[in-house]
Formats: sequence, C-alpha cells, structure tokens
Amino acid sequence: MHKHKGHIISSNAKSSGTESTKQATIQAVMASVVKLADFVMYQSLDDLGVNFFMSNYVSGDPTVSQLHYLPALYAKTGYANPGLKQSITAAGLAGYAKTARRKDMTNTATKSYISAIRAINTALSDPNIAAQDSTLVSIVIAAMFEVLINPRAGMQNCSKHLEGAVAVALLSMKYRRQTDVTRKLLTTLVQNVVINSWIQHIPLPPGFTELKKQVGEKSNSNSVHGDFLDIVLELVQFRHALQDGIYDSPMAIIRKALEIDNTLTEFLENMPRHARFDSFRVSSVEVEQLAYGGYYHIYPQRFTARLWNNVRSSRLRLHQVVLQQCQHLTSLKFSDKYAFLSTQRSESEAKIHALTAEMIATVPQLAGYAEQLGSYRIPTEQNSRGRDESPSLALRPGKPQPVTNIRGLTVELSTPLAYNLRSSQRQADLKPTAISPSSSARAHEPQPAAPTQVLPAMYHPHSASLYHLLFQLYALHSIPHLPASMKQWIKGRIAWIEVNLDLQDLARLQDDLSKRPGDGFPVDEDQVYVMQTYEFSTRYLRRPAPLLLSYD
Repeated sequence: MHKHKGHIISSNAKSSGTESTKQATIQAVMASVVKLADFVMYQSLDDLGVNFFMSNYVSGDPTVSQLHYLPALYAKTGYANPGLKQSITAAGLAGYAKTARRKDMTNTATKSYISAIRAINTALSDPNIAAQDSTLVSIVIAAMFEVLINPRAGMQNCSKHLEGAVAVALLSMKYRRQTDVTRKLLTTLVQNVVINSWIQHIPLPPGFTELKKQVGEKSNSNSVHGDFLDIVLELVQFRHALQDGIYDSPMAIIRKALEIDNTLTEFLENMPRHARFDSFRVSSVEVEQLAYGGYYHIYPQRFTARLWNNVRSSRLRLHQVVLQQCQHLTSLKFSDKYAFLSTQRSESEAKIHALTAEMIATVPQLAGYAEQLGSYRIPTEQNSRGRDESPSLALRPGKPQPVTNIRGLTVELSTPLAYNLRSSQRQADLKPTAISPSSSARAHEPQPAAPTQVLPAMYHPHSASLYHLLFQLYALHSIPHLPASMKQWIKGRIAWIEVNLDLQDLARLQDDLSKRPGDGFPVDEDQVYVMQTYEFSTRYLRRPAPLLLSYD
C-alpha cells in the first residue's frame, strides 16, 4: 500500500516535470523566432502554368466557365495524361506571359506546347487512348494556346485543332460510353466550333452536323449561353448559304433574314431581368463628345454589355442584307412588291440607325469612363427606365438588379483576347479626352525585377474591353446608312481608343481586319460584303512586330 502510494506520488512528479519541460521549450522557441525576411517561395514552371490556367480560365460554376469540369477530371485521371498536362501548362504559361507582359515566358510556353502536341499524336495512335476525355480536352486547350501565343496565325491553327477535335469526338462517341464529363466536354466543343466559324468566316468543319445531332439539337434549353449559340449557329448557316448561292430569290433571302432577326429580338425580350441595363442622359454639351447625343447605358457588368452588342451587331448585319435585297428588287421594278419593299427599306434603315445608337451607348462603360459622366447626369426621374431610348425598338425595360455569374451570359464574337476580367474589376481611370496612354495602364505596368518563377499578384488589363470595342466600332463606321454626325463621333472614339490600346493588340487587330474583305455576308454576285473592312489611314496603321521564337 505504501509502495503503491509512493508510485503514485512518483508518477505525479514525473508528469509535472514533463509539463515544465514543454513550457520551457515553447518559451525558448518563442524567444528565438526566425525572421523570414527576403524569403521567397518558388514554384516550378509546370505548377505555375497549371495554377495560372485553373485560376484564370476555369471556374467550378458552369454559368461562368465552359471548362468547369476540368479540375475534377484533371485531379482524377487527367494529370496522368501527358498531352493534357502539357497543354494546360502551355496555355497557362502563355496566358501568364501575356497578362504579366513577360516575353521571356513565351519560349517556355511554346516548348510545353510542342511536348503536348507530341503526346497528343502518340495518344491518337491508340484508339482506346484517343477516345478518352482527357485526350479530347487536351486538343481543345491546344487550340486555346494557339490564340494566346501566336495571334496572327493562331486563329487559323485554332481552326485546325477544332476540326481535329470534332473527328476525335466522333471517334469517342463511337467506341466509348459517354460519361457526364464527356457530354459536358462535347457541348463545350460544339460551342467553340460555332463561335470560331462565326469569327473566322469559315464553314463548319466536316462531321460537325453529325456531332451536333448526337450532342443534341439544343445545347442547353435552360441556358442563355446555349440559347444564344443556337441562334449564332443559324447565322453561320445563313451566311454560308448566301456565299454558296443556295437561295433562289431575293425575297427568300429577305424572309430568312427577318426570321432570324425575330428570333434575336425574342431572345432579348426574354433576357433575365438581372441581365438588363439602365439608360442615362447627360446635361452638359461639353461632355456629349463622350456619349453620343448625351445618351449612354450602364450594365451590371461589361460582360453583359458585350452580349447585348453581339446580338445588336448580328441584327445590324441581317438588316443590311435585307436592305441590299430590297434595293436590288426595287431596281428591277417589281411593281407588285413595291409597297412592301418601300416599307421594309424604311424599317430596316430605322433599325440600323437605332441599333447603332444602342451599341455606341455602351462606349462610355466599355471604354472605362462612365463613372466620370455621373456628375453630369440628368436627375433620375427624367431618365428612361421603362422603355428604350432609340426609335423602333422596345428591347430593354427595367433597372438592372443585383447580379451573380453574369459571365455565363456572355459570348465573345470578335477575335478573343486571353484575359479573364473579374467581376470585381474597377472601372479604369482613363482620361477620356486625353490623347496619351491612360494612367491606369501605366499604373499596371509590371515590375521588371519580379523573379521568373514567382507568380505575382495579377493585375487585370483593361485593354480587353478596348480591343473588342474597337473591333465593333471599326465595323460600325463602315455602315453607309448612318448620319454624318454619328459616323464622325464613331471616328473620334476610334482615334481615342487607338491611342490608349496596347500597341501589340492594336497591330494584331488592324493586321487581321486589313486582310478581310468584309464581314462574310455577300450581297451580290461580285462578293461585295454587307460591312466592308475599315479603311485604315496608312499614317496610323500599326504594323505587327515579327514573332521570333526559339525552340532551343
């Protein structure tokens, strides 16, 4: 008993001694904390590429990202597919090089791309591996890389990749059971092929019709994104039918154009309330040069404005086709159609004018100076919140509501830039009347001392908005039916954006447009197009710098 008590006392003493030792150790460590000054954690270039790609081009929300399923696929099996891993790395490094303006990363990205192509070719030699989801998505991402790294030739190479992806997709559907990821991936592919065909003015690739039938006639009946792309597909088919001379009469062309126009009108009328906009007027004549006629729009996000403009530009082209056909029939003296043609010409001219006015009303927000117009606004009760300001249109009632995931409503139909502009992005403080680079652009210049393998806090270039805006303003300026004052205002905004846009992006856009005969919609046997290429002044035409790559 006494020994037992002694044992207990001894154990307590031992426990007390252990606790004292722990406390002393903790105090000693806290007294000698190691300072990690100038300590930099590096990550491999492969990790940098994958992390940048997943962070900037992928989201888990399907309304935001077409590749929302990619992280799960990559984590499960994709990382083991060399083609997928290298294509993601290549596209990520290319995007990083563009965003951070790190030209030294271009060669590194290209080397990863070459490795990806070799791995993809190896996979395609085995039907079982070729039919895997990871092989198909690696080809889609390789197409994305082409646009990021080599913009002047990249769109043509992108088209080749997408054509190959269609063939691989058909193979996959033939030899492999479709998973949920497969169906999502095929929908992504169909949407990208449609957009690319629209942008590039090229026919849909062989096998696309069969693929579209297998995926489904409607991409996603509950998706604004899918609904719009279904209409874009109609536009693509209509344009190529015109090019191939399928329609047997001008009246058949007019009927089809008006049918698609009605579909686009219904699409806008059914737009979710949170995707609509508000309109304002400014009272000062001094600032009317910044908003044509003192009228401008405010959208929940820039992405929403681009969606509306994509629809408007599509309707503009359709009504120009109608107008050209009406003029052709009138010249042939079709007396039985004279009343209809006269009425339709007036309606199409009015809609062309109105749609253009609505498009240029987005310039202040897309160019980044809408906030500076706030102090010049006419009081709210004098603004139109329940009807459209432009004549002959009733597309947009209502005040914008709080919105989430609006990027899912947006499809870029001009040549895309590789920027992912966050919804929280601040309006750039461009000085709208300055003929000099913007202060916000200068503030965002990267620091040259940044280590090569360290991913800095990313700024989000504002030039993406300017790029797409300039693309559309070039097209609008070519419309012959607009008032001289409107064309002069558009010309002035073009000059301002050309000064503030990144020089390489400007060179890329002008080089691309100068090689195009028009917008792809022919209106007569001589292949005259509805909207001609903007006539660049030789004095101000930027020549693209030669692309020098080393594969050593």
